[in-house]
Amino acid sequence: MIKLREVYFSYNKEPVVKGVSLSLGNECIALAGPNGAGKTTILKLMAGIYRPKKGEVFIEGKNIWKLPEKEAITLRRKVVYVHENPIVLRGSVLNNVIFGLELRGVSKEEARKKALKLMRKLGIDELAEKDAKNLSAGQAQLLALARALIVEPSYMLLDEPLANLDWKRRKSVLELLKELRETGRSIAIATHDAFLVSLVCSKAYIIENGSVVSETLPPAIFQ
Repeated sequence: MIKLREVYFSYNKEPVVKGVSLSLGNECIALAGPNGAGKTTILKLMAGIYRPKKGEVFIEGKNIWKLPEKEAITLRRKVVYVHENPIVLRGSVLNNVIFGLELRGVSKEEARKKALKLMRKLGIDELAEKDAKNLSAGQAQLLALARALIVEPSYMLLDEPLANLDWKRRKSVLELLKELRETGRSIAIATHDAFLVSLVCSKAYIIENGSVVSETLPPAIFQ
C-alpha cells in the first residue's frame, strides 16, 4: 500500500498540495479534477519523486523519507510513474521497451519476446524498429506505458494515460487497465476524464486547488 498522511508540498512559497491524505491498495483509484488542481504533483509525491514539505509518505508501511537510502531505493523501484509527456531514450521503440528488463538481467531474446507480446496488446508492435525520437505524442505515451508495464511494478501511477490517443488506442489501453485491475494490480490514475474513471476505477479522490475535497465511488463523479 502507498499512503499519504497530511502531505503538503510547494514549488516556491505558495503550497500546491495542502494536507492531502489518501491511500492506494490492491485497486485502481483516480485522482480526478481539473488541470492545475495538483494531481500530477500528488502522483510524484506518491512515487517518492518529490519530498513533502510536511506530512508523511508510506510505501508498504514504511516512511520512505526516514529510511536509509538503500532501503528507500528498493521500495521506490516497486513504483513506476508514467508522465503525460514522457521522455524517450535513444534508439528503437523496442529497445526502449526492453531497457528495464535488461537492467534486471533478463536476456535480450527473452526481453524481446515479452516486449513484442505487450506491444501487440497496445497496438504498437508495428513501431518496434522505429526511432523512438520520431514518435507522435500518442505513440510516445503508449511506449512509456509499455516500458512501465514490462517490469511488472507493484504500483503504477499514470498521468492522463489516454491523452493524445485516438479511439482505437484508447480502447486498447482501457482494456489493458481493466485487465490489470482484475488481477489486483495497484494503479493510481490522474485524470479529468470522467469516462475513464467510471470504466476502470473503484474509487475516486476529487482534487481541487491542491486538496482532496471528497472521496467517492466512480458513478458519483458524474453527479
